[in-house]
Amino acid sequence: METHARKQLELRKKAAISAVLTLLATEQAEETEPVVAERSNAWGLSGRSQSMELRNLMQLRSLGRR
Repeated sequence: METHARKQLELRKKAAISAVLTLLATEQAEETEPVVAERSNAWGLSGRSQSMELRNLMQLRSLGRR
């Protein structure tokens, strides 16, 4: 009896995982915007965070001149 219940539980888990993966695949297929992967630069920062850091440094530099 216990092994039968365990098998049913495993089947339910697999069905749930399969449903979630199918849903994710469907949502990704419906996306119209291409997903752009940001490449890391030599310092290990993504392009977006590097430009934010640069912007912050430029602001600090301009504050120092006042």
